[in-house]
Amino acid sequence: MNKKAAIFHWIIFGIMAAVGIFLMVGMKDNLSGGVKGDWQLQFLEENYFVAESQLLRLDGEAQVLGNNILTEMAGLGGFKEKSECGQMKEVNLWNNGAKWCLPEVETIAAEKAQEKLTDYTQLVFKENIFYGIGGKKEIKSKIGSYWYDQTFKVELSNSLNEYALLFQKAKVLVTACSGEKELKACLDPKLKDSIKDWQYTSCQDGKYENANRQVPFCVQFGDLQYKFALDFSSAQPFKVDTLVVENDAPNNRYTLSFVQDVEADSYKIYYTDWKEVKERKGTVEDVFNGFSSAFSFKEELDVNEPAGIDCPVEKEAGKAYLCVDGQFKVVYIIEDARIVPGKTFVAVTAIRNGLESEIANFVQLGLMPIE
Repeated sequence: MNKKAAIFHWIIFGIMAAVGIFLMVGMKDNLSGGVKGDWQLQFLEENYFVAESQLLRLDGEAQVLGNNILTEMAGLGGFKEKSECGQMKEVNLWNNGAKWCLPEVETIAAEKAQEKLTDYTQLVFKENIFYGIGGKKEIKSKIGSYWYDQTFKVELSNSLNEYALLFQKAKVLVTACSGEKELKACLDPKLKDSIKDWQYTSCQDGKYENANRQVPFCVQFGDLQYKFALDFSSAQPFKVDTLVVENDAPNNRYTLSFVQDVEADSYKIYYTDWKEVKERKGTVEDVFNGFSSAFSFKEELDVNEPAGIDCPVEKEAGKAYLCVDGQFKVVYIIEDARIVPGKTFVAVTAIRNGLESEIANFVQLGLMPIE
């Protein structure tokens, strides 16, 4: 007998066995005087339908539990409790500078469900589906016993995939604005144009808050409000983009002033007659890439600002002053016979914790700033 014939043989045998069992049950009913089919109907009513009713109730309870877990997690930014990156006014942070502490939302959701459904061996959240696998349960009646698997699979009102979208947008926002000194000016247009569903602090009033460059946000997806905070602090110093020059070319005297950066430890002034720099910005290394002292000069000056306000009318060249003109400004005077008005360019960088900022732009000595 070949393999196909053997399989067919066992199928026929199984069908005959099933028919035999059915006839035996029917004969038992007839012998006991019962109406044929009463036992089967009673078994359905007292065992099977009871089990199905319990499974239906289990689905409803699981759906409520799953949606409640998603709501609790959204209010905590996806975390079970507190973020490893800390909190900003009791709102969990997703990052601390360059360090990210994004929650493993599928794992956390399953752990929270396990606390409520302790008898289940497997509980899984996947996208907008919540399912669980439990043990077997017995339904007893006068007519017999029926066993069924305590398993459920329900659809939730929101999807855990929403976190992936939020995480992606959060990283884009932090990358774009962590290096900008005027944080709100960087955030506002992005929340208005490319991240329209985000609000500051609350999904109702959208009030901007900033504590040490940590900003809370709220995002509404369906019935859920995701609350979290982002840290826009950066180890890299802010660029100096407020440089203004007052020119006294006849006396070869140039007064530089720029807004004080309270986080900076010191500053550096660069000036050169190498014309290639006038259109360049970025790191000092990139800006001066290709420079040769054989054809041009480049001067670097280390500037330590005064400890307090010091702004006499008569100022010395080569010394830094701190003046108040609506804002605190650092003032420095350059005198150098090599400077040719209109052909020499100057820029300033900030130093913090040994790191140097990028060059924001160059200003031509003797002319208006380069745009």
